[in-house]
Amino acid sequence: MNRVAAIYQPMVDTAHDLARRCADAFRDRDLEWVFISSGDLDHTLVPPGLRLVVTFGGDGTILRAARWLGGAPVPVVGVQMGRLGFLAELMPEDLPGALQPYLDREFWADRRVMIEAEIGDGSASAGQPLLALNDIVVARGQSLRTVTVDLSMDGQLLHSFRCDGLIVATATGSTAYSFAAGGPVLAPDSAELVVTAICPHISALHSIVVPPDVPLRLQVWTSETAVVNVDGQVDRPLGDGGTVTVRVSDSTTTFARGGTRVDFYRRILAKLA
Repeated sequence: MNRVAAIYQPMVDTAHDLARRCADAFRDRDLEWVFISSGDLDHTLVPPGLRLVVTFGGDGTILRAARWLGGAPVPVVGVQMGRLGFLAELMPEDLPGALQPYLDREFWADRRVMIEAEIGDGSASAGQPLLALNDIVVARGQSLRTVTVDLSMDGQLLHSFRCDGLIVATATGSTAYSFAAGGPVLAPDSAELVVTAICPHISALHSIVVPPDVPLRLQVWTSETAVVNVDGQVDRPLGDGGTVTVRVSDSTTTFARGGTRVDFYRRILAKLA
């Protein structure tokens, strides 16, 4: 296993050049570097023998890489070339030197829960599971009208939300869209899920935390076409009465982390402050 995948965001001018410089700096390490644009991941197979994935971009690039790996036990280390960088590990100015410990496998494994969603509305996309690291969102589409989303667990209705949409987020996604919509932040290694309503109409209930071992069923009622969104990057249409079943996936994402867990948590909290 001597391949390193360097996944770069093509819209960041310096991302590809920095990836190349890192590869050049470690040519004596008997490593084969594979360079992949993040825009090409959907039609690129995961090469065999990967020991590490290094992303050069923002959190969006990391999310694409996680779905591309599809739960393969390959550590991911992110280089922050975006804005917030909740998932990133390294800064560009510290490269290529700061990458050496990760190539030497001197890191701890930060394993994150992923979720998958199955659409049940009779459309062409129905039955094809959608994998997410951050969140699955059922929301109104282009219409400005609110939708009704029935949330069920164990086959029983929990609550009907009149809202702009409903977010089902992992612990990783709890610092993203769900947090912006008023949801709580979960510990990164938590397996629980958080369900957060987007702009709920006349409701004090914004968010609930649910156990990881029971699938959730979201059914949308709308006069216009709604949408299912995956990690803020993939959209699927959803018609009136359509359902989305969300469950914790068998797939996980592994991040390569340096320092201690306390150091990592401190960085996350500082970005939320």
